[in-house]
Amino acid sequence: ELHQVCDDVLQRENTDYDVGAYRDALRHIGWDRLPEYEEVILTNHTFYAPVRPWSGVFDRADSWDDVDFWGITEHAAMRPHPFLARR
Repeated sequence: ELHQVCDDVLQRENTDYDVGAYRDALRHIGWDRLPEYEEVILTNHTFYAPVRPWSGVFDRADSWDDVDFWGITEHAAMRPHPFLARR
């Protein structure tokens, strides 16, 4: 039923972390077609939000005339770090 709320549904092997999925989605759209979009929002399945309105975030980003790409993140510390821990 995802096609009721989105234009395309992509299914891919879970490789290359989140950034690999973002790359594949951008390739699916087509690098030549990206300028047709005012905004492209990339997120993953571990994103739990919004917990409050997004208008403040987007209003602030609209004021950045010289920025083509930006991101936000917040994550609690993980001990041991899943990628840097020595075993």
